[in-house]
Amino acid sequence: MKKIAYYFWGFALIFMVLGCEKDPKPNPLEIKPEQDERIVYITNEGNFGDKKGASLTIYYPKSGKIINDAFYRVNNETYLGDVAQSSSTFKDELYIVVNNSSWVQVVDPETIKFKASIFDYDLSPRYIEFLSPTKAYLSDLYANRISIFNPETKKIIGHVPLPKLEVKVKKRLKPVNVEQMVRYKDLVFGCWWSYGDKVVVINTTTDAVVDNIQVGYQPNSMVIDKNNKIWVLCDGGYPKLEKSKLQRLDPETRKIDFEVAFDDPKITLSELQIDGKGENIYFLVNGGFIKKNQEDPRFGVYKMNVDSEKYPDAPIIKEGNDMLFYGLGIDPKTSEIYIADAIDYQQKGVIYHYNASGGLIRDFKAGIIPGAFSFN
Repeated sequence: MKKIAYYFWGFALIFMVLGCEKDPKPNPLEIKPEQDERIVYITNEGNFGDKKGASLTIYYPKSGKIINDAFYRVNNETYLGDVAQSSSTFKDELYIVVNNSSWVQVVDPETIKFKASIFDYDLSPRYIEFLSPTKAYLSDLYANRISIFNPETKKIIGHVPLPKLEVKVKKRLKPVNVEQMVRYKDLVFGCWWSYGDKVVVINTTTDAVVDNIQVGYQPNSMVIDKNNKIWVLCDGGYPKLEKSKLQRLDPETRKIDFEVAFDDPKITLSELQIDGKGENIYFLVNGGFIKKNQEDPRFGVYKMNVDSEKYPDAPIIKEGNDMLFYGLGIDPKTSEIYIADAIDYQQKGVIYHYNASGGLIRDFKAGIIPGAFSFN
């Protein structure tokens, strides 16, 4: 159980360090990228419980410039925290969700200079869905609620209470915890990942759950396509309690209208992504969190057109021998592909940067357990 005193003093220390004007360190990110330069933000989780483990890597794909430990280097050697789960840009700000530190760090996306924190010692934050300039949803790993915060004030302004629902696989009631979310009209659809098998539907006007939809066991990621269909990946649990599934959900009827299920218990689906036009989905197929000793031709990055109902025959990028594909990102502007290899969860991981056709451009080292990507 997290203690109030621990987080009070930890949070106070951040402001003391970041607010200190004595002998400020030079900002290593004050470079002048070309006007059309892309910036890729890579969150490195670090190991759970390591308050110094999480970090941020900045990558400029045109020049090939890489800056590791960017948050630490810019902000007077202040650590990002414990488990950097995700990041996203909104209105010229970069939001970095740090799960086990119970905060979201907000920085300038070009200089990475600290601007504000969104903090609550009861939080275990995971993902953000921005609804307006003054309203955003923040999902939580453990609490059966979603926090609502104001991006302008950086203050938590309310919560969406989540119900207890019956889990089909285990036949008992469990509190819902929403993870990844997508928006459709005035509704937000959220994955109930941890031991769940539902997608919950939230009315963003009333901030109340209005429906829940039966999907596969442990939906871990979701996207919305150009046809306003929602794609959901379900990993089946670990150890496998149900088949892994790729499903397509119609948000109007709230029914599954397409599904592919996998009988092999060794197969795990994760990291569902979509390109900027909403035309192609991408996802990882592999053996989950365990690095394999030999190559499996089925494992790697898959690409599928959203208008097709034919599952792709082979990956466009294979997961080679002694690799562990852990994170996936698709540049919404260029459709270039980014893969994070966690290696052994102890040493610095590797980032593979591919063009849109799956040709390798370069690879480089990031931080420990690189897991998520976002783009300027």
